[in-house]
Amino acid sequence: MKIIIFGASGRTGHPLVSQALERGHEVTAFVRGKHKLVIPYSENLRILEGSVLTYEDVERAIEGQDAVLSVLGHTKNSPKDLLTQSSANMIRAMQAHGINRIISLTGAGVTVEQDVKQGVVSRLFGRALRWVARDLWKDSVNQKNYLAQTELDWTIVRAPRLTEGELTTEYQTGYFKFTKPMVSREDVAHFMLDELENPQYVKEYPLIGSK
Repeated sequence: MKIIIFGASGRTGHPLVSQALERGHEVTAFVRGKHKLVIPYSENLRILEGSVLTYEDVERAIEGQDAVLSVLGHTKNSPKDLLTQSSANMIRAMQAHGINRIISLTGAGVTVEQDVKQGVVSRLFGRALRWVARDLWKDSVNQKNYLAQTELDWTIVRAPRLTEGELTTEYQTGYFKFTKPMVSREDVAHFMLDELENPQYVKEYPLIGSK
């Protein structure tokens, strides 16, 4: 499958690119600078520089793809509405080129109606996030709402604290109460690719967390 990965040079982007290549996908890694993505050469990898905030760059990257995966995250220099702006560009480009499948990563602090009641620690963490980083949380919520209003085949993966641990495949997904409000970036990448290859959560907002 031909896939474009936005946020490819980030800490979740690296394992996502690596695992996608291991599974035999043709990957376009969209990055701000090619030096930011340090990964062994593969004939199935194309590294494309650009800005997610520039529609022409996004449109050029999306043309000819089968699916879009986004693991973008805020940095100290990014605008407060990074996720909203980038999603708008992705959606517009996907619609222009007839591409329907998108899987996007966001935080577990973005809640939905299907959620069950979480434990005290998870609830306190969510409240703290909304208080300390309200603008970034609001951007994530807006991104979720923007995608959900489209006719695309979208999946919004919601993850708690991301760790640098190894791939375990020992995680749970869906709408559940966290036993451990954390998950490795490798496992997130694994789930996103599983969802791409065998869709179970089209037009849904699954949580992911360690068992």
